[in-house]
Amino acid sequence: MKILITGVAGFIGSHLADKLIKEGHPVSGLDNLNTGSLNNIKHLFENPNFEFHKESILNKKIVDDLVSNADLIFHLAAIVGVSLIMKRPLNTLKFNVRGTEILLEASHKYCKKFILTSSSEIYGRGVNKEFSENDDSLIGPINNIRWGYAS
Repeated sequence: MKILITGVAGFIGSHLADKLIKEGHPVSGLDNLNTGSLNNIKHLFENPNFEFHKESILNKKIVDDLVSNADLIFHLAAIVGVSLIMKRPLNTLKFNVRGTEILLEASHKYCKKFILTSSSEIYGRGVNKEFSENDDSLIGPINNIRWGYAS
């Protein structure tokens, strides 16, 4: 199965690429390297089952091409880190929301399977020590930029 991973140079994306390649899947990775690192994936560059594209998920043409050639998309690309989110809230929302829309539109166009990941920020102010997918979200006041990201 041909797999596309957005955010491939991040911590989770790079480990996912390792696992999928070990299982014998060809992997295309897309990352703009704003928060990801080439050091996380440089060991894969010699592997014939890996190709890397340094590009943004906001680039419709690149996304369309990569999605059309994939069987499954793992969408991990996002602006991450509370400090970045707080400094550039509009840019964060634009990248995360519009980038996801572009990927979903292409996935729908080509009838591709799509796995969307999320941030632990969706849990908001967790009341439990450990988060669970069954937990309710407890988002803070709307005047705090962080909760726009969580939403």
